[in-house]
Amino acid sequence: MGVIHRDLKPENFLLLSKDENAPLKATNFGLSGFYKQKNENGIFSVILRGHVDFSSDPWPSISSGAKDLVRKMLTVDPRQRLTAMQVLNHSWIKEDGEAPDTPLDNAVLHRLKQFRAMNKFKKVALRVIAGCLSEEDIMGLRQMFKNMDTDNSGTITLEELKQGLAKQGT
Repeated sequence: MGVIHRDLKPENFLLLSKDENAPLKATNFGLSGFYKQKNENGIFSVILRGHVDFSSDPWPSISSGAKDLVRKMLTVDPRQRLTAMQVLNHSWIKEDGEAPDTPLDNAVLHRLKQFRAMNKFKKVALRVIAGCLSEEDIMGLRQMFKNMDTDNSGTITLEELKQGLAKQGT
């Protein structure tokens, strides 16, 4: 029907009834969108080439500076991709740079709101999951965290995480 779900996971499926052969129904189309027919190989080749289609909505109304920034941030080769500092120094981002004062297109605003809502939802879901953990589970996780936090800073660096997972055999 020309719709892509973009959030398929077990909790987004329901059975129509309790019958053993009940049809399965997909739910939660909050991140869904319409798409044009493309085969799998076509999609993969576009991703591997790093091609970004700036011709479809909302891109035609987006400034060339913003498109340039997005294009450089999505460069396939990580050695050629912009660093965080280069992004912050890009003329479209920089204070007194060239970003226009025009309001955001409704499609962009809608996608940003969806992204924000999903992040809030995920945080709430994690709190619910954490609230369901037993005291024993929490103590185990706390001990695992302490074992990985080798410098006792209260945070785990990427290196500490790698070392901790290696110790666990992961």
